[in-house]
Amino acid sequence: MSAVTGIIIRGAFWEFSGVKVWAELVRDLLIFTGSYVTVTIGAFVINLFRAPALLDADFQKEIRRLSTELELPDKAQADHLRSLLAKLNDNGKAILKIALFHDELTYAIMQASGISSDVMREGIRNCMDAGLLHWQNNHPDPMSPLRWTSDVYWVPSDVRLPLKRLLNT
Repeated sequence: MSAVTGIIIRGAFWEFSGVKVWAELVRDLLIFTGSYVTVTIGAFVINLFRAPALLDADFQKEIRRLSTELELPDKAQADHLRSLLAKLNDNGKAILKIALFHDELTYAIMQASGISSDVMREGIRNCMDAGLLHWQNNHPDPMSPLRWTSDVYWVPSDVRLPLKRLLNT
């Protein structure tokens, strides 16, 4: 665009003026330089106002894409967790839901939720057999008959969030 404008202006100056060749050459260079600077500044000003909106649109699209990926669990992990959940009976699912609600599941928490001892034992065994629940005993006396009241159960942290999403869908 600037080259065409420069050529037209150059032709107009050449036709209508009786100026010497060196002066014409300097004028030609000034016209081309001025046209280039004008176009460059114009493009800069236009892009100065367009670029933030374009960048924001791109970033919003990328944020939406990443948010969707974060909301959904990894497909392979989700399929594996679905197969583990299929192994659970109703008691196991009840215990798993309580374990997902609490960071650590203890005998006191299970009693407070109103679950019977038989359901607790069967559900815990079912969840542990499926690999969805881990166990640790913190009782100081390993020979105590009440050692089982210090049992602590938890869902592994790497599957906690995907399990919550799968159980709620």
